Order: sequence, then C-alpha cells, then structure tokens
Amino acid sequence: MQKPIFHRNPLAASVALALGATAFSPVVVAQEEEVIEEIVTTGIRSSLMNSMNTKRNSDGVVDAITAEDIGKFPDTNLAESLQRITGVSIDRSRGEGSKVTVRGFGPQFNLVTLNGRQMPTHSALSRSFDFADLAAEGVAGVEVYKTSNASLPTGGIGSTINIKTTRPLDLRDRVLSFGVKGVNDTSTDSGSSFTPEISGIYGDTFANDTIGVSLSAIYQERDNGLEKASVNGWTPSSADVQCCDWGASNVSWGAIPDNGNQVNRPAVGSGAVLVIPQQLQYTREEFTRKRINSQLTLQWEPVEDITTTLDYTFAQNELDRSFNDFSSWFAWGNAPVQFSEWTNTGDIARYDEFNGSGDTPMGSGLNANKSTNSSVGFNFEWRPTDRLSLEFDYHDSTAEVEPNSPFGSSMSLAITSGLRESTYADWTTDLPELRVDIVGGGQLSANDMLIGGSVFSNNWDKMDIDQAKIAGTFDFNDIASVNFGIQTTNVDNRSASTTVQRDTWGGVGAPGDIADLLSVSSMAGWFDEIPGGTNPDRQNFIFTWDTAALIQRARELEAAGTFIAGNAINGSCGDSLCPSFDSRVGNDVNDKRTQEEQVAVYAQLNLDLTWGDRPVNLDLGLRYEETDVTSQAQVPNIDRLEWVSGNEISVIAEQDASGRAVLGFTQLTGKYDHLLPNVDFNIEVIDDVLIRASYSQTIGRPGYDAIQGGITVAGPCRVDGCDAFSGNPGLLPLEAQNTDLSVEWYFDEASYAAVGYFYKDVANFPGSGRTNLVLFPELTNPAQGGLAAQAATALGTQNSDAIRQYIADNFAGDPSVSFFPDGTVIIASSPNNDPTVMTLQQPLNEREAIVDGWELALQHTFGETGFGFIANATFVDADVAVDVNSLEPQFALPGLSDSANFVAFYDKDGIQARIAYNWRDTFLNGFGMTGSNLPRFTEEYSQWDVNASYDIGDNYTVFVEGINITGETSREHTLQRNMLMQALQTGPRYTVGFRGAF
Repeated sequence: MQKPIFHRNPLAASVALALGATAFSPVVVAQEEEVIEEIVTTGIRSSLMNSMNTKRNSDGVVDAITAEDIGKFPDTNLAESLQRITGVSIDRSRGEGSKVTVRGFGPQFNLVTLNGRQMPTHSALSRSFDFADLAAEGVAGVEVYKTSNASLPTGGIGSTINIKTTRPLDLRDRVLSFGVKGVNDTSTDSGSSFTPEISGIYGDTFANDTIGVSLSAIYQERDNGLEKASVNGWTPSSADVQCCDWGASNVSWGAIPDNGNQVNRPAVGSGAVLVIPQQLQYTREEFTRKRINSQLTLQWEPVEDITTTLDYTFAQNELDRSFNDFSSWFAWGNAPVQFSEWTNTGDIARYDEFNGSGDTPMGSGLNANKSTNSSVGFNFEWRPTDRLSLEFDYHDSTAEVEPNSPFGSSMSLAITSGLRESTYADWTTDLPELRVDIVGGGQLSANDMLIGGSVFSNNWDKMDIDQAKIAGTFDFNDIASVNFGIQTTNVDNRSASTTVQRDTWGGVGAPGDIADLLSVSSMAGWFDEIPGGTNPDRQNFIFTWDTAALIQRARELEAAGTFIAGNAINGSCGDSLCPSFDSRVGNDVNDKRTQEEQVAVYAQLNLDLTWGDRPVNLDLGLRYEETDVTSQAQVPNIDRLEWVSGNEISVIAEQDASGRAVLGFTQLTGKYDHLLPNVDFNIEVIDDVLIRASYSQTIGRPGYDAIQGGITVAGPCRVDGCDAFSGNPGLLPLEAQNTDLSVEWYFDEASYAAVGYFYKDVANFPGSGRTNLVLFPELTNPAQGGLAAQAATALGTQNSDAIRQYIADNFAGDPSVSFFPDGTVIIASSPNNDPTVMTLQQPLNEREAIVDGWELALQHTFGETGFGFIANATFVDADVAVDVNSLEPQFALPGLSDSANFVAFYDKDGIQARIAYNWRDTFLNGFGMTGSNLPRFTEEYSQWDVNASYDIGDNYTVFVEGINITGETSREHTLQRNMLMQALQTGPRYTVGFRGAF
C-alpha cells in the first residue's frame, strides 16, 4: 500500500540540515479549503530529487544542494559539500574545506551571496570568501549559478554561489529541533580527544500564519593539528652560470659551481634550470577553533499581497594556533663547500653544505584571530496586481578580522646557536630528509642556545557592504514576462597591519640565559603517513618550550641590557617583545582603504514558447553597470636607507618623537562601466530530455591588492636599488564571453544523466609592468656614489663586502658610519650618495586566455532498494600553461584542474549510509615565493568520507561520520616535483552524534 506523504516545507529542510536529519514526521499542508496529501520521500532520495528539480527547472546552468543533502554529508562546512558538485573544487586549510574554485576560476572570481545579497569577506586584499566561517547546519540550501542572468550581481566569472536560509512564513506548524555531536580529530596532540558541536532551530507562526519567527544557533569547537615540512623559497639560476656572488661576470648569487663536488650537474651550455633551497623546515602546529553561527528571521504578512522580512545573521570564528619548528638555512655561495646531486632528468636529488659555523634555528609562535560576519537585511514584497510584483531589498553586511591575543595576530620567537657544522638535504622522497651535524659531534645542549630574532604582528581587516535593490516582474500574458530592477552597492574595504621585528637572528645574550626553559624533545613521530617520514636518519632532535615563558625571559634580559633589540621599534608594552596595537607604530605599518560605488540597471525578457509541440524557454537579458573606485593608502615615509651587510640594505621609516611611523597619505581613483547581455535557451526535444544553450558576458573584479593606492618600498633593498610596489585603481575587471551547451536526460524521479560543455574567452588578466625610475629624489643609496664610489675606486672592484669593509676601515669618523658593540657596522645614506633607483612594479591589463571544459554527471537510484549513486567528473583546459624550464615571468591560470566525485548511498527503513570519494588533479595555485616568482603546484589529492545514521522512532536519530578516513596527506612543489614547497599531514576526523526534531 502506498503511504500518504506530504511536501516538506523549507524550515523543515533547514532542520534536516541543522541536525543531519534523515526523516521527519508528516506535516499536512492546508491549501485554501482542502487538505492535499502528496507522496514525497524523505532523506537522501528527497534531497536528490529536490536538487535535480532545481537543475531541471532552471533557465541556465544551475546546480544545487538541498538542506537534507548538506546536513547529511560528513562535512564541516559548506565548501566540503560544494565540492560534490560538477565543476567545483575546493582548497583546504587544516584539513577543512575553505575556498572554492569553479570551472578553473579561483575563490576571488566566485561571488558569494546570502539570499541573493552580495556578501563581504575578511580576506584582507582578496575577494575570496572563506566558507570555514559558516557551519552547514544553519543553511537551508545552496545554489551554484554557472551561467549568468541580468538580475545576478556581477563579479562571479566562475560562478555565483547563493546561500539560502529559512523563511518562517513557509511554516504552518511549530518546529523545534536540536543536535549534539562529539568530534574526535586524530591529528591533535595537545587538544581534547572529543570537542562538542551543538545546534538548535526553532520556528513558529502566529496570528493566523501572518507573523513568523525562526531562530537558529550553532556552537562548535574543534582541536586539530598538523605536521608540515616546508621550504621558504628556491633560488633558480641557469646551468650556464657557474658561481656564486655579485660583482663579477658569469656569476649569480646562489648558483652552483661546476666542479668535482657535484654529481650529474646539468652541463654548462645546456640552458637547464638549477635551483638551490633557501632553507628546509619541519613544523608541528596545533589549532583550536570556536565557531558560533546564528540567525533570527521575523516576517509579517499584514495583507495577502504584502510580505515584509527582517533578518539578522551572525557568524564568529576564533582560531588560535601554536607551533614549534626546526629549520636549516643554506648559505649558498658563502659556504666553503657545496655538494649537490642531480637525477638523470635534471631534478635536484641532494644538496649539502659544509660551513663550520652555521646557526641552528628553532622557533615557536602563537597566532590568535577573531573573525566576525554580520548582516542585517530588510525585504518588502508587494503584488499590487495579478500581473505585477515588486520588491525592495536592503542589507548592511560586515566582515572583519582582528587580533585576539595580547601577543597580537601572530608572533614568532627563535632560539639558535652557531654550532651547525654541516647540513644534508635529500629531496628524493615525498618528505625531504634533513640532517644536521653539530661542531664536535653529539647533540646540542640547552646551554648552547641563545635568544634569536622575533616578529610580532597585528592585522585588522574589515569590509562593509551596503546594498539596495528595487526589482519587479511584469507578466504580459502566459507566454511573456519581464524582470527589471535597479541596484546600488557600496563597498568599503580596509586592511591595516603593523609589525614589530627584531632582526637578531644570529642570537643575542649569553649561553645559559634560557637553558632552564628548554626541554629535549623528538620529531620522530612526525610525518609518519608521508613517504620518507619514518626515515630514522632524518633530523629528530628538537627543543620545545613554553612560548609565553620564553617571551617573558627575553623581555627581562632586554630590560636588563643583556642584549640589544637590533632595529626593532617598541610595541605597546614598551619593549620590542610585544606587538603594537597602534596601526601607526612598528617596523612595517600599512593602512589601505578602497571604496567601490556600483550602480546597475537591468531588464530581462522571459518567453515560454513551443516549437511544434515541444516546450521552449528563451530569456534575453541586459545589465548595465558603472563602478567608481577610490583607493587610499597610508604608508610610512622613508627616512633613510642603511647598508647592513654585503648586499642587504634596510629601509628605515621616518618616526615622530613618540616613535610612531610618520605616514604619507595618497589617493588614486578609477572608473569603468559595462553592458552585459545574456541569452538562455532550452528545449525539451523529447519527453525528459533537455538541450540547453547559454551565452553571457560577465566580469570579475581584481583583488584589492591590485587596486590599492600608495607606493610601498619592499625591504631589504639591494646594492643596486629597491623594489617598489603600487596598486592600480584604474585596473579593469576581467571580461569574459561565456558559452554553455548541455544535454540532460531525466530518466527517473531521482535519476538523471547530463553532459555539458563550457567555453570562456577571458580578457584583461592583469600582468605586471616594471619601470626603473627615481621615485624619491631625496632618498639616496649608501652603496652608490659618495663613500661607496670612493671605496670602489680605491679598491678597483665592485665587490660589495670589500667596499663595506673599506668604508669601515677608512671612514670611521663619517657621520653616516656607525659601529655597535657586537661588531655590527651600519652605513646610512647621506646627501653625497646617488639617488636610489626603484624598480616600480604595478599591475596592468594585458593578458587574455581561453578556458573550456566538459562536465559529466550521472545520478541514479535503484528503484525501491534504497541503493543509489552519484558520479561526476570535470575536465578543464586552457590555452596558457606554465613552462617549468623557463625563468622568465609567466602567465597562467591558477586553480585549473580536472576533478571527479563518486558517492554511493543506502537509504531505507530508517537506515542511511553514504561513502563519498573526491579527487582533484595537480593544479597551479599561484606564483611567487621568497626571492623568486616561481610557480607553485598543489599535487593530486583524493579523499574518502563516510557517514551512517539510524532513526529511533519518528523523532530521534543517532549517527557517525568520518572525514578523510584513510589519512591522506597533501603536497606542493615548484618547477620540479623534488622541489618541495610544503608537505602537510593532518589525519582522519570522526564524529558521533544524536539529533531530535519535534
């Protein structure tokens, strides 16, 4: 016998989301004078049907996840769920989904909206939305628009992702639900074995269903850890360059000599690229996160044709991090002996140095930041006639991040000794083997260690969006209607930062100053899931300590005059071992502000036609948009340059009497406008088979770092000049012409197959213009002209070390030459020196690329057996790619990669189970690292997730979930796979829980 089942309302779907619910008690929906009972399955099957119907009934290419589906995935946030959609890939942070890439376009080119409203981000100088801020439990559904229409806000070249929340007037009965979870993250060492997650939803209507209230609240804690092997940067050179310093022909800093110490070195004349690591570091990190999400929605329907909605959404994320590390920095050409070995294909296999007096830096640090998202919105819907509907919508939304510790947003403090005799690094395994030998053999003693350098930083980022829209729909008849509207959007984005830094990395103080704070520990248990991680020959010895206690000891020693603070400026505590909470004080201070004012008008004609006897939908839209950009920046005025070592010149900011940096203020402007058409066509050629074709023009705005005002001089400078950077508020957005073609076959009520092709011709990718010029005529270079010129003439050489030594020996009385008790010599710029030549780098619109690809999807349920599966794959290509044999600046598209998903499930008789597999191929994640502009590749990654639940009666469910159950690790490299950038190990995460709904 067929049981009567009824339609589930949106809040019930939200409850399913919040609690991962798999079934709910029947609700009878009254419609006018009769009660209609309809057959609707619940759980996974219901979710798949709802998602499929959204896709089928959309005019363009849209994919969706309904509330049940999101709630039932073993996912910590929305990004983890979105990765199951064709064309969507994610980036992970700490093993958790953070940002999304759609059809090869990264997070900054995917616009995120909340109930159709553009959402702000706290990504500082980027437009990327961090989905880690949102718990999936508070969301009713997500729609991914892969094609554009006139009513959508602009900015999403990859997609527009709309997050939907509950509307209480969709209820007709009171809903109360709760969920409790315990999370066990196996990656943590010092955190709790189980951390809590609690969620609840309440909704009800009053006054004959004319007033509605809904409230959701979620609290989550998570402790997790990771181990990381990383390289700060690689210095590339041509095999034709033989060695090793500045100031002579056919040499390059960091090049490798062609001598008997090298094995298989690519030959001089081959043109091959050689690379030397700057350092290799092992790090252990621990994280604690506390996340709060809540939403309150009030609705009032005073008469049948008017509905008003007031809503408030709040999300807060507190993230704390602590770490310990061991690293070795390589001396390159300054090492008395270098040894390297290369594979037959030219990849680096081993690099060793014997220098007899290297340091042994170990570090610890703390990060603590609190991010907050809040949005208040008002919506008024009015249907004055049967053919006309009008809507007014306004929201004010803010996203910000701020320091959440007396130690600042982030800090690190090193300890070191000068007892490293030799360093060995083997790069042939996934985890490079680092081995360090100490002078005289044996291990370091706590009495050998000195306090090293430190960095205390604070960051404040805030974005505010005010957006208002008046929209309407007019139905001419049953065939034609028009959507129209006007929208204004004002975006205020601010990013401020300050750093207090002591550059005493070689160590200060006396042996034994900190010995009582140090404990001998081991890294032997780190990296056990990464190939090469269990090698007993790698460096395992490390000291650990309480970071706060070491900071206090260093402050006491500095106050006692035991060591000098180097070039540091005092922080808010009065010394150099704390951050500054004044954004104007620090060694490096920045304050960048950008305002964007957008005005858009649009209209779209919607036609429901027939071709023969086949239904046809045709949409013709046009959107016009103007944007004004004003960028302001406060950056430090540069007082002078100081020549501190052979090829290192420090940039010294001007300070007032209280030690605050004197800031210069600049303002730059830009303006652009666009006319953006869209056409969507679909026809049901035979029953249940649709063919779609769409064309649209879209834009993707540049990141705020690219359009910032002000000129920043990057220190340290070189003897031949400095690098300077400036944004360009006149930078135009990316402009894309998009074409989509697809065929969809809906062969059962929860089953379909689809094949889609997309083509994007994108112009205005930013490149980098570089110009050598004198920006500040009063700022002179202490290594050019003046005393430096006299020394070079006397010596007959351009060797920078020799010139510095000559100045120290022969011009000790000059006011620009200073001597310090530790032997340091600093040579400051003076009016007699030559003006400093700056290499100004500024973004310019100059690139174009074509991206195309295929999306394949198959979803099927096997009748009434309860079994089913989802399988999809995306194949993406572009006409630009990275040449790993070139050292020239290159243009390529980060984020471009193939991906695939497979989900198998069972849902019947109150038992539900799901196993999900996600795979993403190797992709370029960006360019740039310390000392070079080399590409960074994230290697191929796959992950298995599972969950299962059992319904206890009509109201309760118990469940278990597992994420990354096979403990997969991730890895990044640069030109060659042996050239590691980072290898990460986290671990599986398991959840057990209980939920109820009434």
